[in-house]
Amino acid sequence: MELDGGTLTEAGKKAWADVLDAKVVRVFQGYSGLQMELSGVKASRLDAFSAMLAGYCSVEDYEDWVNEPEEEPMAPVIQER
Repeated sequence: MELDGGTLTEAGKKAWADVLDAKVVRVFQGYSGLQMELSGVKASRLDAFSAMLAGYCSVEDYEDWVNEPEEEPMAPVIQER
């Protein structure tokens, strides 16, 4: 899942406010790709947030915290005559 301004519901923004309000100390290229160092939030909360975005939480919590992605418009189908 890609995180942007529309990913979380208002309830999700409240539940994860500590993570969303964390200060970005630096962004750097690490062993696993692009990484960030944050302050003002516990590492366990970052792990829980990442897991939640990946769907590793209860269905009820996920539905409460994450907006349904907008469906991509289907490409028109050209039919041969």
